[in-house]
Amino acid sequence: MKASKTSIAKKLIIWVVISSILIATLISFFYLQDDYRKKLVSVQNQLVDIEKGYGGTLASSIYAEDEDQTLNAIKGILKLPDMVQVDIFNVDDQDSMITQINEKYKKLSKQERKNLGIHKKVPITKVTDDGEKEHIANMFLTVSLDGAKKKIQDQIFIFSIIQLAQVVLVSFIIWMIFKSLVSRHLSHMAKFAEEMDLNDLSGDGLKLGRTKASKDDELDDLVFSFNDMRTNLKAAHAALSDYAVNLENKVEERTKEIEAEKHKVANLLNNMRQAVFSINKEKEVVSPVSSFSETVFGG
Repeated sequence: MKASKTSIAKKLIIWVVISSILIATLISFFYLQDDYRKKLVSVQNQLVDIEKGYGGTLASSIYAEDEDQTLNAIKGILKLPDMVQVDIFNVDDQDSMITQINEKYKKLSKQERKNLGIHKKVPITKVTDDGEKEHIANMFLTVSLDGAKKKIQDQIFIFSIIQLAQVVLVSFIIWMIFKSLVSRHLSHMAKFAEEMDLNDLSGDGLKLGRTKASKDDELDDLVFSFNDMRTNLKAAHAALSDYAVNLENKVEERTKEIEAEKHKVANLLNNMRQAVFSINKEKEVVSPVSSFSETVFGG
């Protein structure tokens, strides 16, 4: 059964696409991993900034029991990127004194909000008149990592589009180059070999329709080898044809040589037979003897 045909260019493109995708995936993975780590650091820094920027205001408002100012400060915190929830606890209480939730996450349960990302406990202290710090409350901050995840997802999508376009473009360029420099010449060689007639090897040899370069490449070496093989086939075919045409004469000549050799051997055997005879006790030649011995001995 004849195997189905395929293309070297097709195999080359498949390997180029697979290799490009693997390399792009690895590079994108390390890049996105580093970007995600930087986003986590950015979230941690945001929590530190909240502690520094809002700690004093909240301490003053809570110490003065100014609920409106406290709520305004908390609402300002919730306007920051990815903020989910702010809880204020008195130092000695287990239940929150104030709880504010970002409108975006109010429909989620308490456990779902807790699972969204990072949590930080910020102690709220008030500097008294004598210069000492008094711990008056604790603030618990919940920050979502949805922003970081969404950014990574967007980057993955963008990278995928860019890499896909790049792979398609590079593969098309490689296919065009390979087809122009290699594939069409190999097809020309195959067609030349199929059309070659052993009974008529005259004419020009294999030639590639391309500009002659200053240095020979692998295709030039293949053409030289192909033409050398064609020359050797032509010489061998001529010798075989000559042998076939002159075979009858050569057989006749050889037959004559063999007949001559047989005649020589027959003469030699006859001479040997004529030279051998027997004599009895009366010194008479006994038969069988050759005619030559009878003539000599008068038997």
